[in-house]
Amino acid sequence: DPDPTQCSAVVQGSEIPKMSQNDWDLVLSCGECIFARTQPEQKQQLVKQLQAKKLVVAMTGDGVNDAPALKVANVGIAMGSGTSVAKEAAQITVLEDDFGSIVEGIKEGRRIFENLKKAITYILTHLAPEIVPYVFAFAFGLPLSLETIVIMLIDLGTDMLPGICIAYEEADARVMSIPPRSLDSHLITPRMLIMGYGVYGLLETFFCFWAFIFTFEESGYSLSSITFLPSTYRDSWADLSASDQSDFSKLCASNSDYINSHLIGGVSPCNSTAGMTTFMDDFSTMVSKAQGSYFITLAVMQFANCLVRRQQLLSTFSPSQVINWRMLISILISTGFACFFVYVPKVNTAFYLAGPTSASACSALWGGLVLILVDEFRKLLCRTWPDGIMARYTIF
Repeated sequence: DPDPTQCSAVVQGSEIPKMSQNDWDLVLSCGECIFARTQPEQKQQLVKQLQAKKLVVAMTGDGVNDAPALKVANVGIAMGSGTSVAKEAAQITVLEDDFGSIVEGIKEGRRIFENLKKAITYILTHLAPEIVPYVFAFAFGLPLSLETIVIMLIDLGTDMLPGICIAYEEADARVMSIPPRSLDSHLITPRMLIMGYGVYGLLETFFCFWAFIFTFEESGYSLSSITFLPSTYRDSWADLSASDQSDFSKLCASNSDYINSHLIGGVSPCNSTAGMTTFMDDFSTMVSKAQGSYFITLAVMQFANCLVRRQQLLSTFSPSQVINWRMLISILISTGFACFFVYVPKVNTAFYLAGPTSASACSALWGGLVLILVDEFRKLLCRTWPDGIMARYTIF
């Protein structure tokens, strides 16, 4: 017997009543099948046989005889010039009577679905750098690098507009060559979680903490000196317990740069109530600057993440990419939004933020650049070896 996948079949309606289930399986396994002169109930039977193979069936028709099959099919498509019975049985009516419109409709549906997955992956990415600060604060006693209210600034401010603009992306060049999804497939896949949490989420977390710790290092605080600190670093010196006062006195004593710049009559500020009162105010401001660095770095890296999310294979810098002006404008607006809440006095105080130094803020630019370069390298590997491990686990 010939290979069914290499054969074609032509079946007349008069032959269908004689067909066994094995005959149906053989005919439907052929690469091309034509059913001619079929009755309404036979068209309906054909649809059900295809559905039994877990296929999503689209049925086109314009007459009364097509109505039963249009009703049973997963997607019934009636022609605009067809009968009212066919239109009522169908879910979609093609007004132009052009079968090419069906192809365009499928392409548009796939574009929307692909953009939805890109937007979800973009959102998943920032969850890691939003959660990890609380884990580190609990496990290692680090000052909190991201306040809860700042997370709202990210989710409802800097991330929202660029994420929405992903919906306006044009379809990938490969969108019509992607095999149909199975009925058991889900919107969120393990590959999306790998890319969102495992790759770019961890990359953003690393650079955000790099900026956070670098801000402390600039002012003379080592990483070891700010671990296992009490969470009362925003309280005044007089309100601290004796144990907390001891911990912060040790922190003050570990920073020689601060001591030398705040000597009181040649005496270390760590040994006086007035000196420690000033130190607590200064350290609270220091934490706010570090949180500002963390916030700016996360915002900028999310902008870079939004740019690389546009296409899964095509380079971000490819001239064939259509410019998404909405996205570029939204990134500029979100940048102004972030700078407003970090650098404007009194506004930043309300959100426990303070403007970091230019050196600390540069960590954001480095982080965004590294994220883009990492994704460019990934895309290059996927284009070079489309069946390789990189393509299998990073293209969703």
